[in-house]
Amino acid sequence: MQVQAADLQVEVSRIQHLGKPVYIRVYQVPCEIADQKVWPDEAMFEMKYIPVENTTTLEFGPVDTGYYFISLYQDLNDNQMLDKTRKGIPKEPYALSNNPILFRTPKLSKLMFEVSAESTVINIFMRERKN
Repeated sequence: MQVQAADLQVEVSRIQHLGKPVYIRVYQVPCEIADQKVWPDEAMFEMKYIPVENTTTLEFGPVDTGYYFISLYQDLNDNQMLDKTRKGIPKEPYALSNNPILFRTPKLSKLMFEVSAESTVINIFMRERKN
């Protein structure tokens, strides 16, 4: 099978805290681990950006065709990590590809999407814990 390169665009919406850094990671997922809950050790792409609007589009590429998932969080206290409660619930805004509602760590198959065309656009939105 021939692997082709494609462009990946990620539209992130519902950004509430403008001016605070957002960290985004794009992971490639081998099909044989799709039913696992353990994320790959390393992301293919990592990016930090400072939002100035409530919606933004980020571009990655070229990427190989295949399966991927995306995670991102907004670092409100500038400690370069996603702060969580003792139960593992994010305290800071976060987003995952396919926009799942989290009750526990999802299987990778719930987060995966396929990059198979010259250009793939993914829409994800930030979620924020309500106190």
